Amino acid sequence: MPDTSGTRDIRLFDSDGKVEAVDLDAAKLDELQENQLLWIDLEGGGDPSTTEVLRTLGLNEDIVRAF
Repeated sequence: MPDTSGTRDIRLFDSDGKVEAVDLDAAKLDELQENQLLWIDLEGGGDPSTTEVLRTLGLNEDIVRAF
């Protein structure tokens, strides 16, 4: 069972200065605009939390393994 005891702070920034809190399930990498940055801050929780986030974002398994 993955360790999900850590905290996640996920924010969407844009070049106009707008900052929006985003739920992990709503974060869609393929919908990011050129002027946007998706910032994911993980604290605690260890490697399983990182793997869970990478997989939820739909990243390639090679990238997931690299972390």
